[in-house]
Amino acid sequence: MKALLVLILGLFLLLGANSMAQNDIRDQLPYLLEPLPFTLDFTGGGARAKGMGNAFIGVADDISAVSWNPAGLYRINDPYVQPALSVGFNSFKSNSNYDFTSLDQSFEQSETFSGVDLASFLAPVRVKGHPFVVAGSYTRLDDEYTNGGFLYDTYVDYTPLDDVTDTNLFRQIGSAGYHSAVYAVNFGFGTRVYTNLTFGASINIYSGKATRQEVYVSLQDGVTPPDLSGQPVIQVTEITTTDTLSFSGTYFLMGLRYTGEKFSAGLVVKTPHALKQTNDSKLASVNSRNGNVEPDDTETIFWDDNVTELDMPFVIGGGVGYQVTEKLLLALDAEYRAFSGSEINVRDSIRLNPGEKDTEFFTSSDPQWNNVLTIRAGAEYLWHTGSATFPLVPLRAGFGYVPIPSPNVTGDDIVFDTTAAAILAEPDLYTESAAMTNISLGTGLHWDQIHLDFAYTNRSLDREDTKRLVQNNPYFQSETSTTDHIFNVTFTGFF
Repeated sequence: MKALLVLILGLFLLLGANSMAQNDIRDQLPYLLEPLPFTLDFTGGGARAKGMGNAFIGVADDISAVSWNPAGLYRINDPYVQPALSVGFNSFKSNSNYDFTSLDQSFEQSETFSGVDLASFLAPVRVKGHPFVVAGSYTRLDDEYTNGGFLYDTYVDYTPLDDVTDTNLFRQIGSAGYHSAVYAVNFGFGTRVYTNLTFGASINIYSGKATRQEVYVSLQDGVTPPDLSGQPVIQVTEITTTDTLSFSGTYFLMGLRYTGEKFSAGLVVKTPHALKQTNDSKLASVNSRNGNVEPDDTETIFWDDNVTELDMPFVIGGGVGYQVTEKLLLALDAEYRAFSGSEINVRDSIRLNPGEKDTEFFTSSDPQWNNVLTIRAGAEYLWHTGSATFPLVPLRAGFGYVPIPSPNVTGDDIVFDTTAAAILAEPDLYTESAAMTNISLGTGLHWDQIHLDFAYTNRSLDREDTKRLVQNNPYFQSETSTTDHIFNVTFTGFF
């Protein structure tokens, strides 16, 4: 049982170490290898694109194009007949299921978040007689939510003279939750460069916030502290770790788009950049005996302004659209994200330079991320109803496959370093399944000057983790299944 108790305690400490700052930040490098947000899948906005499974690089030709492919801002045939204003709303509901397979336990949680997810403007201009279309956009890029936990009870004979062991309860309870939301502000332009070929570029400034909390409770009923002369008591230890994180980064997006009679194609490039994560943490530890708090064993510790920079990779994406009929459009996208070789840089110290900019020192670590290829497909059918009230109703559907960059290792490939020093320095953590799938549906109501679009996305992410915490202890395994229900609505006005 001792090995199992150490295992359970170690599980929670590992969860807490993922967010808990230390005086020497280098001590927690092994725990900072998980990117936040987890998928790093930063795409664009708009209910039309969402309804088509985000397969929008090659077909982007509306006001949201500044966040997908800015070359699509310029329409070949009518660059001055453009939507001028668009706003959208997002509702995000997440159902998280955590299976601690080592104890055959499940933990379920559900949360809902909502807010404005799109606000865009567009304006055609001329520079020395050459037409451009400029646009700006605010986009809610992504929400992520996870939750997990465990409960373990056993009975221990704390006192050898006590034969009634069924009253000596030893209980371990742990829970951990995380939510993040990432936003972007985009400014860009599009213009024609040759016949049916357009070019566009945009600057994308994104930021976000996240909260993460872990709670661990240890209860011992019947323990006999040495200072109480053999009198059994109920002793409770509660440790709460609370993190507040903020994200920021800036990258440039450049795109080309070809528009033909039936065929369109797009190409985009996102520049490498650093995603900066600033973390403020609080660790509160409370100990009590028989319901009375022990002041000498209770403390709160704060760590502020911990900085981590994640190398975000070069990204190249391509998309095609094919107008099968006047009413039916098919789209296919692929995005290659070169995460391999990226590093995580943790600020471990600062040198103050009077009258000059302070010097920051970072410790780098290779998280062994994988390169990933994202695939998205979608379709749009325009239903002309013949009704004066609702003359045009688009019907959309889409699918997306988004691998996350975490190392993907199967059981046959795992090679453990069994030395005690290696295990204590970097506990083994292997993610065996790490891919997100999206299935989306969309519709809308279109009039001449007003478009109202709706989208629903069912997003699921399944993970299987294997960890070992202490030498000669068994592995523990956990499975996390998260299903998100995302609703988007976008209003677009043509003026």
